[in-house]
This record gives sequence, structure tokens and C-alpha cells, in this order.
Amino acid sequence: MRNQIFFCIVNGNGTRATARILGIAKDTVTDALRSIEQNLWFVNYDYINIEAEIAPVEEAEMDEMWSFVPDKSHQCWLWWAIDHNTGDPLAFCFGTREHKNLDALLRLLSPFRIKVVYADDNYAYKSRLTHSDLITGKRPYFLIRQRQSNISGAGRASAKKRAKGNEPASVLERLI
Repeated sequence: MRNQIFFCIVNGNGTRATARILGIAKDTVTDALRSIEQNLWFVNYDYINIEAEIAPVEEAEMDEMWSFVPDKSHQCWLWWAIDHNTGDPLAFCFGTREHKNLDALLRLLSPFRIKVVYADDNYAYKSRLTHSDLITGKRPYFLIRQRQSNISGAGRASAKKRAKGNEPASVLERLI
């Protein structure tokens, strides 16, 4: 039965559809998937060893956003950066509003050799960005503000599930 469940899921069926197709309870499907969760990975490791050249990015936008996870006393912060010209995500990290999370983001961005960073007036950017020109303010042409409204609802829902232990951490990361 486990092989049939796995086959249905890999072919794009959800847990309810799989249960309906196989004529079993939805909880049976969920239990079977949880039993093999530790054997799954969320990255295609066949492609990781490929040598890739990282193109420099002239301008990037950086911002942070937060959501309640699962209540107001537990906040989850997303620190992220996108290419200013294309809107493509460059890097992101999750954590608190502490500056160490911005430091983690900056380490991820270092191979891009970014020359100009657009960000809001958060002091963390002013104190940490030393190798790039920083332009602060909330200008309407910033792409990152438009992207935030698109992912905030989905991110909030997924973060709440993650906080309750129903979803692995990587689900939140796939939203970006």
C-alpha cells in the first residue's frame, strides 16, 4: 500500500485525492507519508555538483517582513533580497529581527558582488552594508514591496502550519 501511496503523491495527487483513488482513509495516507519523511529530500542533489558561474548583480533590493507564528508572541522574520532590475530572488533567510540574520543574508549575497542596495531605513542595513552603496527610503518603484504582498499570505499560512509541526521548514523556503 505504501508504494501505491508514494506513486500517487509523486504523480501530483494530494493526500485527499490519493485516499479517494486508493479507497483508504486520509489519515492512512498522512501516516504513510510521515513514516518516510526522513528519507525524502527537498533538493535535487544530482544538480548540486554542477559548476555554475554567478553573474554579478549591479543593484539589489533588500527588505525584511514578519508574520505571527502561531500567535503575536512568536514572530517569524523573512530577510530577503531580489535583483532590482529583474525582480528575481537572490537569497533569503528566516529568523528573528536580530542583526545576525541580516549577517547571514549578506554572507549568502557576497558572491553576487552587489554595488547598489535599495532598502528601507532600518538601522541594520546602515550598520552592516559596507561594500555597497546604500539608498534608503520606500520608493514606489521598488519591486520588493510588490512581491511582499504576493507572498505574505501564503507565507503566513505555511509558517503557522510549520509552528504547529505539520510542515517541514523547507516548505516555507519553497514559497520564495
